[in-house]
Amino acid sequence: MIGLVCVFVLTNVTKSCVGRLRPHFLDVCKPLNITCQRSEYYSNYTCTGDPLRVEEARKSFFSGHSSIAMYASTFTALYLLARMPRHSTGRVLVPISQTALLATGLLISLSRINDNKHHWSDVIVGIFVGVSAAIYTCPAKRT
Repeated sequence: MIGLVCVFVLTNVTKSCVGRLRPHFLDVCKPLNITCQRSEYYSNYTCTGDPLRVEEARKSFFSGHSSIAMYASTFTALYLLARMPRHSTGRVLVPISQTALLATGLLISLSRINDNKHHWSDVIVGIFVGVSAAIYTCPAKRT
């Protein structure tokens, strides 16, 4: 549980400090007098969108869904490896369960790219943070 809280805090602190724009930022911001017809960089604009949604659209890096989902799925998969008995049913059920857990974590992570909520790099870093934290906080393998 401590690892999950640490991942959550690290994710939210990083989002607030970095402030990377989400892929759908312009749709949420609705800037005045910008048409996006030419390839120009605008540094001076006024957002007319909902201030809470604009603030949330500035928190792309790194993906919280990816980090939390991969932490939970990796931790649970490693926990099963360390704690499940090694009799005949465990030899089949544990790998199947681990594969399903990790596939679910990856699907949740990748769905954030498809939903235009994150850039691919946000998701990759979120996956890395979640898996790393799970490996670090996982219980030791039974001897």
